[in-house]
Amino acid sequence: MRFCDSACLLLLFAATLHGEPVVFWASDPVEPDETVLVSGDGFGESPKVELQKLPDGQLGTPSPGVAWKAAGRQVECLQPSDTSVKFVVPKSLGKGGYLFRVAGQAASRSLCG
Repeated sequence: MRFCDSACLLLLFAATLHGEPVVFWASDPVEPDETVLVSGDGFGESPKVELQKLPDGQLGTPSPGVAWKAAGRQVECLQPSDTSVKFVVPKSLGKGGYLFRVAGQAASRSLCG
């Protein structure tokens, strides 16, 4: 178990050395018009956040997979820093699951929430 923890930490450290944003944690659950707090590293001083609503499916039936669509909706970053960012889920997206992407200076990282 300790080996797995160490390997995960090493991979996260390696990703930050290459300038890729790394997401450690994001607040969940969230609903429309609520604030999401994302903690990580490598976001840069002015990260950009894109957001998409996941398609609704039948209750109890898992979706075949999650994929990032070509264009996400850019949302305003609140209190951005290299290690955290906040954003509000727009009311217009409605209730459901969301996928967001944090783009730093050189790369981006996606997460389902």
